[in-house]
Amino acid sequence: MKAGVIHIGGHPEILYFSGTTKGYAFINKESIEVSGGYKQIKVPGNAEADVFYVSLPVSALNCRIIDMPFSDKKKILSTIPFALDGLTTQDVESLAFDCIVTGDAGAIVVYMDKAILVAVNGALRENGIDAEGFISVGLRYNHENRPLEGLLDTPVITDAELIALCAEELKSPLVDFGRGLPRRSAGEIKRRLLPGALLLMALVIVLITYMGLKTYLINKRIDALNTQMSETYGKMFPAEKRQPDPLYALRAKLKRAKDESALLSSASPLSILKALSTPQGHQSGITITGIEMNLSKASIKGEAAGRAELSTLSERLRRDYPGAAIEEEKATNGANIMFTLIVQANTPTGDVPGRGHNP
Repeated sequence: MKAGVIHIGGHPEILYFSGTTKGYAFINKESIEVSGGYKQIKVPGNAEADVFYVSLPVSALNCRIIDMPFSDKKKILSTIPFALDGLTTQDVESLAFDCIVTGDAGAIVVYMDKAILVAVNGALRENGIDAEGFISVGLRYNHENRPLEGLLDTPVITDAELIALCAEELKSPLVDFGRGLPRRSAGEIKRRLLPGALLLMALVIVLITYMGLKTYLINKRIDALNTQMSETYGKMFPAEKRQPDPLYALRAKLKRAKDESALLSSASPLSILKALSTPQGHQSGITITGIEMNLSKASIKGEAAGRAELSTLSERLRRDYPGAAIEEEKATNGANIMFTLIVQANTPTGDVPGRGHNP
């Protein structure tokens, strides 16, 4: 177990010890700052120990000697408030006290102003430290090395003596003024933390419930949209027995419609017929019997009076529609030739009547 003694008298510092089976072994120490009549104590942020004791300066203490018909410390402590009532002008309720039992059926009552303990305790709690006890290393030094008259003198203690005295106090405190000071027990700490923990758990439950409900509603909305889209798709395309994903199917149909629109806007049957029927495009000996269109090309079928007329028609269309070519030709029983002209789906490059050409 690691213990710390917060020495606020003389040179304020914290001395750390490691508890062993033989006592307490010194580890290290670090300085602290004490000001404002013990109301402000600045402890390093790395101050960590399993238990802390506060060593009060002798200057904050008073003492009285009382005679008792018994030497039991518990009995003496129970009578001290009545004894002090006649020995001091201060209100006994405002005092923190303890006693040192002497060998001659008496006791040395050591007491101090409880306000000092409250100030020190509050300053330490602001640093996250809850002191286990309030002792006095200087009082132990005087008790062991000076007569009773010098019990409250300010001692001069070396570092080695301070370490040894702190180890003795951790093992068995001579006095502890924290007996009458309210302390936060483990149960109290749990009770203080319980409302916050319950609130946090409630918030987590509410958040999880909210997210679950939101996810459920979103999924329900998505299902409703999918159902609505499927019904709409079925009404738009009743011939399709197999129900595809409506979103991707509509995207595919829109793309196809866009491609067909691009084809029709670049090489529509009307524009080709118009090109063939105008005075500039008309050619004697040519009869158009039909035009078929798809995404990639337009097929023009007809009859020509002869091969020369057919070649002239092919060249004329090739000027306006690059890639135009005769795909099939077949002679009839007479002198005419049945033909099929293919016009690829691209934008006309020549002067087509109706597209800016002035006849």
